Amino acid sequence: MKRLYHTTLLLILALCSFALTVQAQKAYVGLEYQMSYNDNWGANRPVILTVYPNSPAAQAGLRGGDIIEAINGHETIKMSEEEMIRELQGEGGASVDLLVSNFAYHRVERHLKPMAQPADALTERDIARAFGMYSLEDESDILISYPISTGTEGKTDLINYETFGFVRTNKQHTNRDALIEQQITEALQAKGLTYDQKNPDLLIDTYYSITENSAYDAAAARRSAVQTSLRIDPKAHKLVELPILPMGSDKTLARFYLKFGVTIYSGVNERKMLWTSEAEELLSDDYTLTDYTALTVPVMLLQFPFTRYFNSLVVRFATHRHLSLGINYRANNISTIHSLPLHSPAAEAGLRAGDEIVAINGRPLGTADELSKGYLAFVKKSMACRTHEHPFAIKDGPTNCRYWDSEDYARVAKLLDKDKYFGGFSYLFAFNPWITTAPRTGVTIDYLRDGVMQRVVVEPKLQESCYVTLE
Repeated sequence: MKRLYHTTLLLILALCSFALTVQAQKAYVGLEYQMSYNDNWGANRPVILTVYPNSPAAQAGLRGGDIIEAINGHETIKMSEEEMIRELQGEGGASVDLLVSNFAYHRVERHLKPMAQPADALTERDIARAFGMYSLEDESDILISYPISTGTEGKTDLINYETFGFVRTNKQHTNRDALIEQQITEALQAKGLTYDQKNPDLLIDTYYSITENSAYDAAAARRSAVQTSLRIDPKAHKLVELPILPMGSDKTLARFYLKFGVTIYSGVNERKMLWTSEAEELLSDDYTLTDYTALTVPVMLLQFPFTRYFNSLVVRFATHRHLSLGINYRANNISTIHSLPLHSPAAEAGLRAGDEIVAINGRPLGTADELSKGYLAFVKKSMACRTHEHPFAIKDGPTNCRYWDSEDYARVAKLLDKDKYFGGFSYLFAFNPWITTAPRTGVTIDYLRDGVMQRVVVEPKLQESCYVTLE
């Protein structure tokens, strides 16, 4: 999988060893793709997996599932991956002409304008990711595993299918079925398919059951420390706690078994199965099927039509929120302003390229080395302020991360105020109470210009990019 963005930092330690590359510019595109070797969708061409909200890719109208057929007039099936990456990032900020296909359109034009950024600068987006442990609630890529198996049949190319309906022959249609069908309809319509019960190209069938576990050991279950799991609510964009045992749990701890499956057939030949997906869960307590499917159907159908996981499914819950002043910092001197986009909050407040920032909100900024050491010391010291419940794994990071304990918000803010932790970049998350207990009235910048100390208050803008995607 290729991510078409450029992140200079993932760990703050990288600040200490950043070296200027031969590039004069870096390009932010805002999409992830994978080369498809799947005969059912986009064979031997790149398929877009994720389009980041508010990114150049989103502004170009690109969507998850798009097959990139051609880039700047070159058919991708004949290009190397290195050529594709170079073309997608644009040359010197030039726009990129794409031909893409999906259920709702075939080989339509999309015009992508990558966002050019100096290679020797760090954006606030880069820095927010580097300092993510200040606020995992706002800056994290959380990985959640689902016991969902998925399969495809044959070499049928799904690109020419346009409509769908549901199998209802000899089947009692209950209110529960209607709710599940509505959930599936919303997910498929979002992919560009049209509902047509009379003459569908695709036929959707579902099956489900919740049964009591005759081998349930109540005494062992009471002794078990873990009886719930975190799952994603894609619509509300939050994690929720469900009475589902973690994957790999002892089956005797489950009060109930839950099974839910979706199978997609050809509407022309109802016996020809095209795609199927099934979830098998161990429930620690009673749970309604429609509540379960409301959360699971959108996740399950992330794999249709482009299937990547055939056994357990890994989903990324991405949350990227930070306050932006519009400052690009020098990579080789983090306290110096590299550049300011026109009309950015910092530029409007009077800051200029070359200004040396001494403190932000009264917290010293320091050198890259001081920032690194102070940040790591803060992370270690503040671990006791995190909740002991619901650990989660983050991408390219620890598997036992936790959010802040709400009872310790004031303590977190107090730690950040200590000069030795160099918490200046916590301004990126100052809209939340664990960063500051005082009402936010703007970001105060103390800076040096021509040897003279000056102060300005800048009103930041919230930048947000949140999504759920396959890992």
